[in-house]
Amino acid sequence: MQISLIAGFVPFLLSFAVIILSNVLKFNSEIKSAQKYPLLRSFVQLVIFYITASMENAEILDNECLIALNSFLVLLSAILLYCSFAVQAAAFVILLIKSEKSGDPQSVTLSSLPKPLSYQYRSPVSVFRENNSDKRTYLQRLKVIIIPAVTFTFMYFIYGVYETYFANMSEWKFIFMDILPPSLMILAILILLSCGAAYFIKGKNLDFIAMILTALCVISYIQNAFLNVSTFINGAQENASNTVTIINLLLWLGIIVLIPYIIYCCCNKSMKNILRICSAATGLLLIMQGSALSYMMINGLSEKQSREKTGYTLSGAEQYEVSSNENVIVFIMDTYYSGFFDEWLENHPEYYDTLSDFIYFDDVNSEVLHTAFSMPSLLTAHEHDYTISLVESGKNCWESDEANFFYSSMHDDGYAVRLYTDSDKYSGGAENMLGKIDNVCKYTAVYTSKKIPTYFSLARLSAYKFLPLSLKNVFYVTDSYLVNQYTTSDSATANIDLSDWEQSPQSSKSRGIDYYNFDYYSSLTKGLSTTDKKLCIFQHIHGMHTPYISVHSNSLEPRADIDMNAAQEGCMEILTNYISQLKEIGVYDNSTIILTADHGMPSIDIASPIMLVKPQGRTNDHLVINSAPGNLQTDLLPTILDSIGLEHEPLEYSLMEIDENMQRERTLRIFGYSSDFPAAPKCEGVGSAEYNSYDEYKYTGRYSETDFSGIEPTKYPITDYWW
Repeated sequence: MQISLIAGFVPFLLSFAVIILSNVLKFNSEIKSAQKYPLLRSFVQLVIFYITASMENAEILDNECLIALNSFLVLLSAILLYCSFAVQAAAFVILLIKSEKSGDPQSVTLSSLPKPLSYQYRSPVSVFRENNSDKRTYLQRLKVIIIPAVTFTFMYFIYGVYETYFANMSEWKFIFMDILPPSLMILAILILLSCGAAYFIKGKNLDFIAMILTALCVISYIQNAFLNVSTFINGAQENASNTVTIINLLLWLGIIVLIPYIIYCCCNKSMKNILRICSAATGLLLIMQGSALSYMMINGLSEKQSREKTGYTLSGAEQYEVSSNENVIVFIMDTYYSGFFDEWLENHPEYYDTLSDFIYFDDVNSEVLHTAFSMPSLLTAHEHDYTISLVESGKNCWESDEANFFYSSMHDDGYAVRLYTDSDKYSGGAENMLGKIDNVCKYTAVYTSKKIPTYFSLARLSAYKFLPLSLKNVFYVTDSYLVNQYTTSDSATANIDLSDWEQSPQSSKSRGIDYYNFDYYSSLTKGLSTTDKKLCIFQHIHGMHTPYISVHSNSLEPRADIDMNAAQEGCMEILTNYISQLKEIGVYDNSTIILTADHGMPSIDIASPIMLVKPQGRTNDHLVINSAPGNLQTDLLPTILDSIGLEHEPLEYSLMEIDENMQRERTLRIFGYSSDFPAAPKCEGVGSAEYNSYDEYKYTGRYSETDFSGIEPTKYPITDYWW
């Protein structure tokens, strides 16, 4: 959003006009010389506004936290500019009225202004020194500040941190004892600082700080209890309109600054009672939050806590092993749109000979266009259930009759079935694959937390809950950021290195699985090994997913010299190198080889996935193109069974038996948005609120010839999402 710089210059110029008028009306020298202070203050605010607004318009910041902080400074400096003008205008009007009454502008002094208005004409240093005298003893001053200071510290650094931890303890690997010592240390340090402040800061300055802390505690409590836009779950970002954000910040400024300022300046006679009210109000908040925290701790700590986690995962120990007998090799290359391959064939006609034994099915439909929805379905031939959560649906896929039939058929025929992918969660969860996928293994990991970074991450989440909407994203902490605060070790499973289990973006590497094109190609060129048992291998790799990556550059960063063509060249190098090694080993003829994708591109007009199939024993002089109307999620497994001569009738069609002229109704679902549906909740804290519906298109005929703009989609709410 572009910000008009005029919005900042208008209040500054108006303030400057007020100063000129003050000089024109011949007020006394005291008033004229004092104009420099509001002018300087407005100028500083204008400079901050100009710099931050220019940075926002130029979009030169790339860190989300800095962007959010910059936006907050733009908003705050603009509000302060208008507030400064309003205060100056009010002071000017009062001086003008008093001069009219007296008939002599020279007789009007700054002392005739109310104190809230007169302080703007004085140096902050002189105001501080004047108000820093006190006849009270140190203990009396400590009584003024200690309860508001302890309440503020407890709210932000203890209560908010612990509440966040206990609300999400099942999701995180660290335990309560990891954050207890740092929290007690921070509490002690801040209380000592409060005691020091009571020694050096005195008089009205100390009283003012006590009132500011009280106001902060009250508005923070109100914000967390009533004003947060969305429910806070594990760092869910706030989504508020600009108007609501501005009103929210004005409310904060009003409570934090104006109310204590007015009380401070106008209620000297009852200051003692006011301070008692501050202590009572903050003390009540302390008791309320302390009681709530005690209840949470009793319930939370009653559960056994352990840094040890046991579960199931996929092992990559035998990723580059093939059978010396029979193989089914299925490459699932992420986001590989068939149109990419059409262009590749046009530019590289030699691949008609290189892939001469393959059949290219150029009209395959993908029902869904995201890995977490597609992988469980294409690996089980069971349709995803959009009415339940992703986790439940993935489990149902693996427990389905279709999955039981396929994997029983493969195992009964002597095949071991292996799956290699970057995250078993995206494929339905390794624990649900037991008995079907043979490289599922059990692991035991011991998590070691970086205590202080972990604590401060939770403190940021605490501040996120309590602070105004305009500051939320400054303190936003992602799940991955929290994950980076702990490490794992001590695997009880052979061939799994847990040293970087959660930290590396290439998390599959910790299980010995190569997922990224360059990792896979590098290991592949070292050679394939063989085993006597028959193998069915599902190999899911990065493929054509963005950022485009090369097999010759070990980098995930987007680069100008690595485009779609370089990525596709790498995919072809992987396939052809694999084929060459199978031929050298002498098992190419007895191998079924399939190159497909988990889905096409996430857009309705480029959604068809690639599908190349070489059935076992097939030889041919030239690549054959077949336009049978296929469906990726339902047809992959029966095609595998058909290619090795096994019965597949309980499943849907094998691609090799579908007539090219068949009028088959197919379904395509893309992400959409509907104002009639609620925001889709995150699945295990991963996702974005950009979409909340599935737009379902049903069509008959060739995909590339279908005009989807003429089809009215049926919209379904997304139960949860994982992208």
